[in-house]
Amino acid sequence: MNDLWRPLKPLAVHPLADIFPMLGEDELVELAADIKSNGLLHPIVRTVDGKTIVDGRNRYEACRRAGVEPTYDDRIRDDAEARALILSANVKRRHLTAGQRAMATAMIYPEPMEPEKSGALKGKVFRDGTPDNGVSKARLSIARKVLRYDAHRAQRVLDGDITLDAALREIELAEGKDANLRSRLAKLRADRPDLADAVAEEAMTLDAAEAQAASDAAAIKQRRWATTCNLVEAIDLLDPQPADAVLVTIADFNRTIAEQKSSRRITADRLRAAAGFLTGLAEQWED
Repeated sequence: MNDLWRPLKPLAVHPLADIFPMLGEDELVELAADIKSNGLLHPIVRTVDGKTIVDGRNRYEACRRAGVEPTYDDRIRDDAEARALILSANVKRRHLTAGQRAMATAMIYPEPMEPEKSGALKGKVFRDGTPDNGVSKARLSIARKVLRYDAHRAQRVLDGDITLDAALREIELAEGKDANLRSRLAKLRADRPDLADAVAEEAMTLDAAEAQAASDAAAIKQRRWATTCNLVEAIDLLDPQPADAVLVTIADFNRTIAEQKSSRRITADRLRAAAGFLTGLAEQWED
């Protein structure tokens, strides 16, 4: 090691270069040994101010391990040049599948480029300004869809943990599930806004809220059935039909018996309240 050599200072790495995984430990050790023996063959490409690595993270780390001062090529002037180099260098040097190439392109160019900026690119470009690196427009469209839906899943595609087609199937299933969840929540909010609020506040799950709503609805249905049956019996008793049925008169009502049978004391106010209820029921019936 050169006595004048000083440890390399950490340099910033362009965030788009950082989406590609570093070499494994064994590969870095091998690269460092090669650089120590033969020197750095390809300089580290940085921005013109020398502050940011655009291409060469692995070579830079290997130089640090080998104790070799790197050579630099500080030529990247703007973001368009950085994107073009990052895509070109990584697609050419790495063994990527078609799906990984599509995802790399989508992550570096998530949206179509402005025409005036695509001039920095070398080689064939699509009509929207995105470089054509052997990826079909259809695959690029799929990759962008996956990226928009879930950046973490998109990174897994680029890392080779999952294929692009498998990622697409996953998000299509997820979109269907999301649509179903939205529909269920909308119905719950229409029927039981209080339970929908509890779900939104994460005080209960949607499944639990739906179960509670169904239980409450069943209880209400049962109560309505019992109440209606009792009212019908009372009405039939108070207003018997046909005309030859036994007529119940006020004189038949025995206050002593009523006070013995009722759990609540019968009062004139309660009788008036009952009469008011029947009057209201009659009005609703007519409506």
